[in-house]
Amino acid sequence: GRIQESLALVHVVVWSAGLCMLITITLIYSVKAVLHWDAVKKELRHPFRLNFFFGPLIGTMLLANGAPPRLSARTSAAGQGGVVPVWLAALVMSLQLAGELRVYHEWIFSQVFSIRNNNPAYQIAVVGNFVGAEMLAKAGLMRIGMFFFAIGVLFWLLVFISLFQSISKFPRRDPRGRPIDIWRFPDSAHPTLFLFMAPPSAAASAWAAMHAFDSVAVIFHSIGLFIYMFMTLKISILVRTPFTLTWWAYTFPLAAISSATVRYAEAVPSAVLASLALALTMFSSLMVALVLTMTVAKASTVDWTIDPCTGKVKQ
Repeated sequence: GRIQESLALVHVVVWSAGLCMLITITLIYSVKAVLHWDAVKKELRHPFRLNFFFGPLIGTMLLANGAPPRLSARTSAAGQGGVVPVWLAALVMSLQLAGELRVYHEWIFSQVFSIRNNNPAYQIAVVGNFVGAEMLAKAGLMRIGMFFFAIGVLFWLLVFISLFQSISKFPRRDPRGRPIDIWRFPDSAHPTLFLFMAPPSAAASAWAAMHAFDSVAVIFHSIGLFIYMFMTLKISILVRTPFTLTWWAYTFPLAAISSATVRYAEAVPSAVLASLALALTMFSSLMVALVLTMTVAKASTVDWTIDPCTGKVKQ
């Protein structure tokens, strides 16, 4: 009916806007790489900023997974083996694998990227395995999807345990009074704590795409939902966090748990699940709108002249 046609139109508009933003940001950063390669090299060697190089890859995966039905139907009819082109899935996941091999290699053989000095942003690369596994499944490459899913589970557990052992709001000392080597996150980094819920939520959706929303997917979803509940206990601290671009770290984890919950509700008809899916989806949408509005408002009131050597805003 008209409602379905309207929803389909909204889907196309939002997807197209996302594609345009991804292309624009990629082109802008490519120009930066050409003009200020030294600054890019510093970001590649930075233990926090390096993780965000996986962002464009994950964005491409999400756009491929959420492509409008008409576009997916054309890809399938062209004999690509699935709703996602095989060449696109192969290209993106090759880059994902190459990036991960470099990062995990540096964890062992580098003093800068030691896993002991990690931070919540380390989970971004892990999420790429789960989102990519879903994309590979939609491309008809199920076995390769399971390969990346297994990598995601392995390093998610490693990063999750390491983060819980190492990060702290306040300094810690051992029984002898000696300082413990931990990563003390500043107030501006509070939103990145929401990244904890992203890997299990994305894993639930990936498993559902590869198999079904069975007991395995329910386990991952339950972990993500528990972490969401855990984070809401400190909502007062998060609300008082001054607005910075790190607020965008709220958006993807909330969208991931919302998407997984919607799939759960579709697989297991339940009024409780349907209500939960609706509530999470509405909150996720409101958060995206809020962060986008505040970003635009901030951009119009701050001098965003960037020092290409340091990457910091000139005041």
